[in-house]
Amino acid sequence: MHAVETVDLTKIYNGVCAVLNVSLAVDKGALLLIDGRSGSGKTTLLKLIGCLEKATSGTCYIFGKDVHAMTENELSDFRLNTMGFIFQDYNLLPTLTVYDNIELPLLLARERDRKKRVEELLEAFDMTRLKEKRPDELSGGEKQRVAILRALSNNPDIILADEPSSNLDIENSHRIFETLAEVNKEFGVSIIVVSHDPISRTHIKTAYTMSEGMLRKGG
Repeated sequence: MHAVETVDLTKIYNGVCAVLNVSLAVDKGALLLIDGRSGSGKTTLLKLIGCLEKATSGTCYIFGKDVHAMTENELSDFRLNTMGFIFQDYNLLPTLTVYDNIELPLLLARERDRKKRVEELLEAFDMTRLKEKRPDELSGGEKQRVAILRALSNNPDIILADEPSSNLDIENSHRIFETLAEVNKEFGVSIIVVSHDPISRTHIKTAYTMSEGMLRKGG
């Protein structure tokens, strides 16, 4: 069973085809890159896989489950318990501390042992010193590392990362991709990254390229 399998996945917005007949199989524990120019359809594909958008046609299976057959409530629970998301603009809540931002998915999932999980993540990634800071007190690289820990907090089976280095300098871009590779290796979580940053290919060896909504292996 694959972590993700799409079959002829297509998404059309107002007559414009953003994703066209994409068939992709992602193994459990894989670290995979989808690159391509802005507007190529890669972010739309990630949203389809993440159940944030509905496909116009085709099918998407997550660990063998047909996500198109789920109700909205089922999809919401499935995303919360199965997936972690990393966004290019971080999506951290500005009024919450680093600790609280990481804890948030655990609160939504009503996890009892939240404190232990958050503290373990902060310590594992050498972020404990930042736990009482708020997002406006952090650098871009620090914000994105907090976003990675938040994505990890609920022990997801899959992490989907949308342009995780787009707001970062070269040094921090390398560090973010190194962190994602470390997460993949240490936690065994399947990770799909979409990025047009050439640095990504130095850290992620399995790569696909998207162009005009179509996906091909390599670049």
